[in-house]
Amino acid sequence: MPWIGASIVGATLAGNIPDPARFGLDVIFPAAMAGLAVGLITGRRELVAALTGSVVGVVTGLAWDPSAGIVVGGILGPLVAFLVPSSDPAEAPGADTPGADAR
Repeated sequence: MPWIGASIVGATLAGNIPDPARFGLDVIFPAAMAGLAVGLITGRRELVAALTGSVVGVVTGLAWDPSAGIVVGGILGPLVAFLVPSSDPAEAPGADTPGADAR
């Protein structure tokens, strides 16, 4: 319900704010998304995906186009994370083999 209420207030009042950047409102959406993303980092792979995607996205966005940075970072981050060994013991090779816990 708060999301709907905030959306209504934002849609109603957004036209009355002359320059959102002057009040620092242009950073609210990226900060909220970063806050949501930090909560999703639960292991090594997620951390690598987030860092790789962020760095590649920013570099690509500054060098070429911000929209391309989002796409390239969103694709390369998870792909690089697949190369990282999992920090979850349940995902380790042989973890589903009978007797693996007896080692």
